[in-house]
Amino acid sequence: MTRRGANGPREVGLTDIELVEVIAHVARNIFINYVNEALDVTVERPIVRPLDRQTAQQ
Repeated sequence: MTRRGANGPREVGLTDIELVEVIAHVARNIFINYVNEALDVTVERPIVRPLDRQTAQQ
């Protein structure tokens, strides 16, 4: 990562604490996804399917 890339979030106003929180959430989600895949856990939320153009225009 370049120096500019590392400072990008700070340039838009994120603090170090907020950056750590974002990284922690991403790491948690990746970990949970790995566990769910390894244990073949059924996802309990409904699958969202994209609408076709005709349905979306109605």
